[in-house]
Amino acid sequence: LMIHGDCSSSGCYAMTDEQIGEIYSLARDSLLGGRPSFQIQAYPFRLTPANLARHRTNPQLAFWKMLKIGNDHFEATHLEPKVDVCNRLYVFDAQPAPNSPNPLVFNPTGKCPAFVVNPKIARRALEKQRTDDVEYAQLLKDDVPAAPIYSGLDGGMNEVFLARFPGRVTLAKVLPYASYLPQLPPIPWVDNDGSLTSKLFGTLF
Repeated sequence: LMIHGDCSSSGCYAMTDEQIGEIYSLARDSLLGGRPSFQIQAYPFRLTPANLARHRTNPQLAFWKMLKIGNDHFEATHLEPKVDVCNRLYVFDAQPAPNSPNPLVFNPTGKCPAFVVNPKIARRALEKQRTDDVEYAQLLKDDVPAAPIYSGLDGGMNEVFLARFPGRVTLAKVLPYASYLPQLPPIPWVDNDGSLTSKLFGTLF
């Protein structure tokens, strides 16, 4: 996928000319600063409790909540999360279990191997997740308005794009089965003393 300017694209990320100028500047400065590469995280919107509550009826909500796990790792540490894929699911900052003789091998369509998450990352991200969960639950209790669901239009969720196609937005059909993804297994993390403690961290919430 390409990231470019303008307001329309056939499958890539059209960011508008103004925003792509900022993105290119960040990329240039990163490479000139000596980094051989940099990570790009693409989300439908900022994954805040308020935005997730607004989009709670979207069939992609479960997928976005899975992405939020990695986003929480970044927001809690300001470090790029290490991303792997197994069982058609993303896993973040996975590392081998203590005393494991074999390196981790991930198969995007195969069963997830046994792994742990560094406690320095897991604890801070879990604290953020718990705080966000409380806020999200309160927003649902308050029955905040749900955002409309758009489909079939290039850039249908961006106001800049919508302005170019007035009157052509149609509501999507929400398929119940599309709102769910398989649950991730409990992900253990390692205590500072080296003991292995099972924590329900990394599951879809």
